[in-house]
Amino acid sequence: MSDLFSNVYPTSSQEHFLKAALFQDQEKVEEHLRLWRSQVKPNAVDCATGGLFPLLYLNLMRLGIDHHKLEEFKNAYKSAWFRNEMMLNGLGPLIDAFNRNGIATLLLKGIPLTLLVYHDVGARLMSDIDLLVPYRNARGAIDLLIKLGWFPKFDRLRRSNSRWTSGYLRYRNSVSFFKDQGPEIDLHWHAFPENFLDSVSKYLWENAIPLEISGAKTLALCPEDQLLHVLIHGSRRDVCPTIRWISDSVHLIRKNPSLSWELLYEHCQMLSKGLTVSLALRYLRSEFEIEVPEAFLARTEARDFSWHETREIVINSKKTNLVNEVLFYLYRFQRLRRASSERISWLGIFRYLYYLSGVTNPLQLVPLVFGKVFRFLTTSGANPKKKHWSLFSDNSNIASKNTAGTKRAVGHEAIQANHVDALQL
Repeated sequence: MSDLFSNVYPTSSQEHFLKAALFQDQEKVEEHLRLWRSQVKPNAVDCATGGLFPLLYLNLMRLGIDHHKLEEFKNAYKSAWFRNEMMLNGLGPLIDAFNRNGIATLLLKGIPLTLLVYHDVGARLMSDIDLLVPYRNARGAIDLLIKLGWFPKFDRLRRSNSRWTSGYLRYRNSVSFFKDQGPEIDLHWHAFPENFLDSVSKYLWENAIPLEISGAKTLALCPEDQLLHVLIHGSRRDVCPTIRWISDSVHLIRKNPSLSWELLYEHCQMLSKGLTVSLALRYLRSEFEIEVPEAFLARTEARDFSWHETREIVINSKKTNLVNEVLFYLYRFQRLRRASSERISWLGIFRYLYYLSGVTNPLQLVPLVFGKVFRFLTTSGANPKKKHWSLFSDNSNIASKNTAGTKRAVGHEAIQANHVDALQL
């Protein structure tokens, strides 16, 4: 993959691993597994690859391939199955509580993919519960989770009727909740952080499909919107690259041969993500033998791509530094201005950064930003190989101080690290 996509697309070794986990031909799987091991140093498996060990195990078992580390891959699968099963066991009562309070729910990402696409609880590692509610019910959902014993990332959200909470709901799309004995919950009131239009939310909810968990009724995105959500989410850079979007997309397309490319096109254009989706699908078709209609790609690429989308892709492809980070938030804010049902002026950039940072007082934003800039300028020279830097990535001093939040803050990377430690190449 070219440098243009180096931050969001897999490296050569990751690509070989993905092909070993996804290809359905025994010879190809064995060849890519051999190439992966030849490119990876012992005990140097990255977190993104480690999270896919369960999927590789299932593919090896399906094809009857005997591997000298099959037992370790099996242990990774069993670990993922146990964690996911524990999470699902507590999800039914939670959904029931929302239903009793008249709040509709729609599950995003891992859980619906596991249940509706993979059909195996251990196939896909999950670290949290992504729960979408209608924007009008966001306050009620926050109050309900707090009543049920979850702690919001920001303590100020406990006052759901406060002015700060109103601003947070307007400028953000989600918030995390933690609990001592329970999984992390990411509560969403908008499915996409780049688009807050009521029309987008309307289409997502109208096309949603029913999903039942432990007798509790909820919803999931339809296959077309699920694929769109996976592709867009995977296009965002992260400390641990989310190459899992590739396996999710491949299984989604294989599972749904009658996928409506027309509906995917309409929603793709609605979100102004045509270039992002087109590049991702061309890559999947080229490298992972997935059938994507050329007519869909040609039609998508015939449209004029938005300036903001092209700039976002360019920024995502570059090394994270001060200038690129500032540009990233400026582009994100400008896209939000154009894709929000509420009018937001350019002066809203300060409120946007205020709620993005989570500070309790607007005056705290200035020393926070300058402190981040100063640390970046004084440490980047000493550590030129540092690949990730974020203006608002670590505000633990501002976020909730509860012990549950501290325990659960390790998140997905720590769970993946357990799988990596289990495998001695």
